[in-house]
Amino acid sequence: MNYSNSFFVALISRYLSLFLISINGLFIIYYFMSPITYFLSLFMLGLVGSTQGFFLEKLIVFNGLTIGLVDACVAGAAYYLLLALCLTTPMILHKRVKAVVFSLSLFLIINVIRITIFSLIAVSEGGSNYFDTLHLFSWYFLSIIIVLGVWFTTTKVFVISGIPVYDDFKFLLRYLKK
Repeated sequence: MNYSNSFFVALISRYLSLFLISINGLFIIYYFMSPITYFLSLFMLGLVGSTQGFFLEKLIVFNGLTIGLVDACVAGAAYYLLLALCLTTPMILHKRVKAVVFSLSLFLIINVIRITIFSLIAVSEGGSNYFDTLHLFSWYFLSIIIVLGVWFTTTKVFVISGIPVYDDFKFLLRYLKK
């Protein structure tokens, strides 16, 4: 099997994996990432204040304020997008595995820090005046910047020069012209 045939097989495997993940991927992401995000957020908030957790309801009582961690707080779509970027970019398997673990872990850390900061803002004196505005800004704009930042950091750390989807499309065109 020459290089182009092995690359073609890898390409099909990557996109088939992405398709299969898309069937129940968000459910799986939320299943694993919700408790991880919840308990890390509870831990971080416990470092700076009084906390009490109610895991089944996904509630954290922080300094007297009840904070509900809904699916949007977990940001499952962001994890899925990072996974999709890793799967649609040509790279060798061990680099891909490292890139996936790194990007998802980095996003988790940033997300827990974001939840901690917003919780601190919400309980601070006068913070509730800013909470809604900052939370919406984070939801609509900052989330995009965070995902792109995580992806660009991943490409820099792992020296990934491929362009998602585009490089695969170029390869397919060359492959079909043979």
